[in-house]
Order: sequence, then C-alpha cells, then structure tokens
Amino acid sequence: MTKLQIEGKRISYTILEIKNADALTLQSIMEKEYVTYNDIFFERKDFKKLGFKKLEDIPVVGHFSGFLSEPPSFLTPNGVFTLFRNKKKVFASTLDRLEERFHMGLYKEFCFLKSNISSHELSYRKRRGHKYFFLKLEQSGKFTFQFDHDLAIEDLIFNHTNLFKPKSNFYPVQLVRIMFDDSILEFSVGGKSEIKKSLEAIR
Repeated sequence: MTKLQIEGKRISYTILEIKNADALTLQSIMEKEYVTYNDIFFERKDFKKLGFKKLEDIPVVGHFSGFLSEPPSFLTPNGVFTLFRNKKKVFASTLDRLEERFHMGLYKEFCFLKSNISSHELSYRKRRGHKYFFLKLEQSGKFTFQFDHDLAIEDLIFNHTNLFKPKSNFYPVQLVRIMFDDSILEFSVGGKSEIKKSLEAIR
C-alpha cells in the first residue's frame, strides 16, 4: 500500500458565467442592502433566487487548480510532499524542490524524479449578454491519495504550471499537480482544514 500526502495549500480558480439580467439582480441586492458579492454567494446565497440550487450549478467557463508549489515570499511556508509505503516514510520534499530546475545534477536525491513545467493562461471566451465572476478558493491542510499497491516515486509526474491572466489584478502563481498514468490525482483532505473563499466581478 502506498500513501501520498501533501501538507500545504490547494488553490482553485474558477470563472463563472451569469446572464446580464441575473447579474443586475445581484448587483441591485448588493447596492440596496449594503452587502458584498462574498455575502451574496457564500453567506446569504442570494444566487438561489436566479434558479440555481447551489453554487456548483452556475456555468463554469474557466477553471484551474493545484497545490501552491512556490510561495509568494520567503516568509510564507511551503508545502511538503511525502510518500509512505506500508506506513513507512520513504520520500519527503518541499513542493518547490520537485521542480525541474533541481534536476541538473546539483541535488542527486532529485535527479530521478519526473517533472515538467509550463505556463498556462487562465482565459475564457466572453459571450455578449453575460457577466463574469472570478471565484478563488484556498484550502490549507493535509491532503492524501492512497494506492492499494506499492508505488515508487519514479512512477509519478510532478506537473508544475505558472498560471497567469493578462490585463487583470491576478498575480502569476505556480501550482503543482501530481500525475500517474496520464491522470491527475485528486487528493482528499481529512480532519480539520482552513478554507478561504472570495468572489469578485470581472470588469
């Protein structure tokens, strides 16, 4: 049995699409009742007045998620990846060291890892008569993925992505997703985890 564990921060960026008439309804509520979009979507859930039963029912036109692999400053703690085999720790590393720039022979303990790095634009196609919202979720905690069989660290691919969005207040961020057999592993979080949500209209 093999368990993968990431102790760090998972970030999800989603772009939601709402019809102009529905967006005006929400904006009217916001202005009349002195609430924010965060109140409307997360606390009061006024979006249900538009016919959506839950937030996930709102159409998504752009999405990307992963674990923060390069913190924005030296003062921010980095995430840690650990591989356990039969409950014994066999490999551990901070997420930033799982990136290819450490594979040039300088750090022999990382030379056998498989990783790649690329850039990706968080883009979407605008449609006339629609308004767009930028949803950001941050979840901190211990995330795990478990295999019923033994697995070597060489069987995994660490896919690092520099995510950016031109002409916006969105700052570039580097995220890592772990792949096995061409599939991105979906880690689950157990126990207590901290979740931060924010939503704003895209101008």
